[in-house]
Amino acid sequence: MGSNLFLNIARNRSFRTDFLPEGQYSTLEQSGNFTNLGGGGYGQLGLDYDLTPKDALNLSVRGNLFGYTNARSQFTRYAAPTSLDENNRDIDTHNQNNNLDLNFGYVKTLGGPGRS
Repeated sequence: MGSNLFLNIARNRSFRTDFLPEGQYSTLEQSGNFTNLGGGGYGQLGLDYDLTPKDALNLSVRGNLFGYTNARSQFTRYAAPTSLDENNRDIDTHNQNNNLDLNFGYVKTLGGPGRS
């Protein structure tokens, strides 16, 4: 059995000036935030049962639960001599991943030459 947990936080900021002909200029400004949080757990269980010295049953189960959320925000402003463009982008992602593996088996041991 086991588990995991993670948290990532990031921020960005940039500023750029472009010098244009005739003493004009444009600017680009960007800033953003990022958060990623998630985790999960997993486990395994197995059982063996001997019916006879030559016959056995086995059963195993394995499971995994995992998920995360990711939130991002990005702001952009571009200012030119004759225009101003601004936009903000927000992205939220949610992911859930679960699985279960179940196995059942039967083993029969056969006698070889000289064995009963």
